[in-house]
Amino acid sequence: MSIGVDREVGGRMDENINFCILETAGKDAAMDFPRRLKCIPKKWRAKAETDYVRNELPVTKEVVTYFGVNGIKIILPYTFYQLQDFEVQEIKEIFECIIRREGVQNIVANERLLPYIQVDKVADGNLIPLLFTNEIIEWIRNKHEISEKEQHIVIMDSGGFAPGFVLSHFEDTLNHLTIITKREQYFEEYVEYMYEQTGLLVSVVSDAVQIKVEGNIVLDLCEIERGEYRYYPNNSIVIQFFYDKEKTKKIIVERKDLKYYNKIYLHNDDELVDNKLFQAVLCGSNMNMDPVKLENIYQYVKKQRFYISGLGVKV
Repeated sequence: MSIGVDREVGGRMDENINFCILETAGKDAAMDFPRRLKCIPKKWRAKAETDYVRNELPVTKEVVTYFGVNGIKIILPYTFYQLQDFEVQEIKEIFECIIRREGVQNIVANERLLPYIQVDKVADGNLIPLLFTNEIIEWIRNKHEISEKEQHIVIMDSGGFAPGFVLSHFEDTLNHLTIITKREQYFEEYVEYMYEQTGLLVSVVSDAVQIKVEGNIVLDLCEIERGEYRYYPNNSIVIQFFYDKEKTKKIIVERKDLKYYNKIYLHNDDELVDNKLFQAVLCGSNMNMDPVKLENIYQYVKKQRFYISGLGVKV
C-alpha cells in the first residue's frame, strides 16, 4: 500500500490524523519567506531570514494516507546537514518545539533523526514481528529445512507482556519449548495449561549459565539487553524481535555460530510494507500499548492479506 499525499494543512494535529511522518528538508528545498523579510535590504536580509527560521521554525505539512488511515507529513525548515550546525541539545529543542506546537505523536522518522526525538513518541516497528510469530517460525523452518517434529523453540524473556502474547498464539505444532527467564512464576499457569491440554512439558530455565539450553529456533523477546545472547543454544537460528543496534553488533562479532535475523520483510499482496509506518497506522494516535489493544490489533491483522517474504539483518 503506497503512501498517498492529499493536500497541505495548517494548525495542530486533529482527531482525523493518526500518525506523523517527520522529515528534514531536501537539499534543494526553497524557503517561502514572509513578504516583510523581502523588503529588508540585501546586506541585512540573510541574517533576518536565519533568525526567522530559528525563531519561528516554519514547517511544510501535508496529509498522507497509508492503508486508508490519515496521517500528516511534517517537513522541517532545515536539511539534516544544516541541523549539524547546532549543538545536540539545540537540535532536540527544535524537534520538541515542533512536536509540541503541532500536537503530534506516533512519529515515524529516519534512523538518523531518532537520537533527537523523545523515544516514547516514536513508532519503532518492533510491534510487527509479534503479530506474525507463527509465520516467522514457518519461514525459518522452510528456509533451514527443519521439520515441525524437529523444531525446538527457545524463548528469551526479560519482562513485559510480549512473551505471554506470543505464547498465547502459538500454533499447535510445538514438540519442544524452553523459556529462559528470571520470572518463573509468571509462566507457571502457562506451563500447567500446556501440560494438561497437550501433554507438552515446557522447560523454564532461570539460570542459563549452569544449565545448558538445547534448541534450534530462538525467539529473542528481550526488550532490555542484558547479555542474554551469550546463552543462545549453539548453532541455533535466532530472530530478535526488539531491534537494538549495539546488541546486534555484539551478536555478529561474538556469536558467529548462529544464523541471526532481526528484520522481517512483510508484504501486503505484492507490496513491501513499511513496518514503522504500519505500526503507526495500527496504533493510531494513542501510542500506549497493553495486552487487550495488542490482541485487537492481532485479530484485525489476521483478516488481512499479509505474508512474510523473508528475514534479514539490520545493522
